[in-house]
Amino acid sequence: MNDTSLKAQIQTALKGFTAGSFAENARYLLGVLGYESNRTLHIKPNTAEGFLARWHINAEKALLAEWDTCDFLFQLTEEEIASGEATSLAFAAHAEVDAAIYRSYSAVEPPLDP
Repeated sequence: MNDTSLKAQIQTALKGFTAGSFAENARYLLGVLGYESNRTLHIKPNTAEGFLARWHINAEKALLAEWDTCDFLFQLTEEEIASGEATSLAFAAHAEVDAAIYRSYSAVEPPLDP
């Protein structure tokens, strides 16, 4: 893919945020940038409380009181990143999030204020 094509795809992905699911739009944009993983989960309810029920974090430091919603986009582990190609990080081997893997990157999005 050339630079012009990538820029056009990024522009399209950014314009997509005006409608539809914020989480799906964020996953699409990250995919355009080369970050994809089937290691995801749906937080029910997708609120700060729903997030806290699944993950143990310091609510005060994370400013959870300011979150309206929270979606877990995906998880990338150190092992997956090390084995990925430089131009693409698409991982499909394990489709479940593993909370025991502490050396990983999790993409979580609390939407920004309008």
